[in-house]
Order: sequence, then structure tokens, then C-alpha cells
Amino acid sequence: MPTVVGAVLLGLFALDLGWATYSLAPATIPMGAAGVLASPHGLRIAIDLAGLAISGGLFIVPSFAAVPAWAGADHRARVVGACNVLNAGFMAVGTVVVGLLQNETLLGRYALSTSTLFLIIGITSQVVAIAIARTMPTSALRDLLSIVFRAFYRLEVKGLENIEKAGPRIIIALNHVSFLDAALSAILMNKAPVFAIDYGIAQRWWVKPFLRFAHVVPLDPLKPILIRSLVNIVRAGDPLVIFPEGRITVTGSLMKVYDGAGLIADKSDATVIPVRITGLERTPLHSAVEGAGAPALVPQDHRDRARAGQAHGRPHAEGQVSPPGGGRRALRDHVRSRVPYHFNRQHRS
Repeated sequence: MPTVVGAVLLGLFALDLGWATYSLAPATIPMGAAGVLASPHGLRIAIDLAGLAISGGLFIVPSFAAVPAWAGADHRARVVGACNVLNAGFMAVGTVVVGLLQNETLLGRYALSTSTLFLIIGITSQVVAIAIARTMPTSALRDLLSIVFRAFYRLEVKGLENIEKAGPRIIIALNHVSFLDAALSAILMNKAPVFAIDYGIAQRWWVKPFLRFAHVVPLDPLKPILIRSLVNIVRAGDPLVIFPEGRITVTGSLMKVYDGAGLIADKSDATVIPVRITGLERTPLHSAVEGAGAPALVPQDHRDRARAGQAHGRPHAEGQVSPPGGGRRALRDHVRSRVPYHFNRQHRS
């Protein structure tokens, strides 16, 4: 996401710089920095140049960080070396091309001015931003949500290793404290999850626009066939996010936990991972608890936390609690009892 933003800003600042200088005549006398800034276009040009420098850093630093992070450990050094060779090659070729495009001896009156080059760079930067957004392996929306949560809510996530070792079929069971819970759960995994939400919530007018950005399965008690679709989704390897309470808490603590997560885990042979969220209950998007006081837009006295606990269900990962024998009903009852136990244990810790 920062790379896409950097490419967009690079294009905008380059376009503005090219537009601001397009009709300017060269100075006839030398001017100092103070004289340039005092001129009608000097401050605008200085802002554009500073914006280009900042946007360039926003573009290149995440890109260089992503190369070794996404490369496999067995060939990471070769990928980094090849990336450096390509960068050097493009810089050398780019320098030669720019020099040729400005060569009046070679091109005569068709030689490009510096302003025209900035306009071309601005347009191509926007094209590059679109190409990166369409081809990068991560989700731009999840990256944006991660930036928002970490910058404004000071998000802390603990226990991600439990998700990574839980196996190919996982069900994320979260406590429900606000309407931001789903957005928070989307950034816990590298793979886009599927959300199981209440049918009544999904029909609200202000919720419908957000449903276009995620794979959502509304649960209707009158249509139990939807449970089968969730089972098939989990069997296919897509992570499922479900709120076992079925509604946002009205007491400030964990409410009754239904056995839907256990039922789906039983039918799909999946692992249930309880995740406890704290802090978001102090935001305006929380159903206000009587006597809790006015919620803050951005909590200031503590950090919002998401803690993923050990997996429960059929044995897939080390350290998880294996269910007792007794068949499917025993598995559902086991998950239904262990999820609130895990939440309460995390709350005490």
C-alpha cells in the first residue's frame, strides 16, 4: 500500500511541477534561495521538489523491504542481487534516454523541455501505480486498514504464530465488541478471509457498501443451508471469521457463545482459533454500554489489542488442546466450552 501511495504522489507532484514551470522563462540573472522562494512560483516549485523527494522514499523503501521478505529463503540472496542489477540497469538506461530526449542537436525543435519531461513522468507514475495495485500479492485495502489501526489505535497483535501453525483449514472465532472487529480481523492473516455475519446486520443500508470489499456470507436462521456453504468454504482452504456471540456485547464482557463455530469445524475438519479483542469497545462504533461513559474516537489511555490464542478442534498444530472422544456432538460442546474459557483466561492475564 505505501508503494502505491508513493507512486500516486510522485505522479501528482511531477505533474504539478511540470505545469508550474511549463510557461516560465529562464532567469536572466542568478538568484539565491531566498529570491527563488520569494518569486511567484518559487514556493510552489520548492513544495513540489520536496514532495517528489518524500514520495520517492515512500515508494522505494517499502519496495526494497518487500523484495527480501517475499523471496524464498533458499534464493533470497539471488533475488536481492538481481533486483540491484535491474535497478542499476534501469537508472543507466533512463539517464541515457532523458539525455537523448533533451538533445537539441539530435532532435532539433522536437527536443523535450524539462517541464515536458516532468509531465511525462507524472503520467507514467500514475500508470505504474495502477499496475502495482493490480499485480502486488498483498491487498491494498488490508494494508490501508493495518496503517489506520496501528497509527490511530496503536494496535498490538499477539499470538500470530498460533494462526500460522494451525493448519490449512482454520476458523477465527472473535469476541464482538464493535463494528470495527471485522476490519481488524481482516489484517490478522495474509490470506483474505471469509466473514460470517448476521443477516440483519448485512441488510443495514450503511453496512451494504462495505460488503463489496469482502467475501461475506450472511447467516439467516431460516436458511440453515448457508451453513453448508460455510463448510465448503472452509474445506476449500479459505479462512473463516465468525463471531460466536452472534451480536455485539451489551454487557462489556463475553456473552453467550453459540456452537456454530464448533459445528462448522466438525463438518469441515477445521481448527478453531479464539481471538480476543480489547480496546475497540471504547470507540463510537461500539454499541454503548449503559454506565460506561462516552466512547472516545481514538482511545488515548490504552492500546487496542488482538490476541490469538491456541487452536482448539481437531489436532492440526502443536500446542493445541485436543478434543475428547465421543463424536461430533462432543467436538461441538468442547469448542463451545473452550472458546469462552480462553477468552476469560486472556482477560485475567
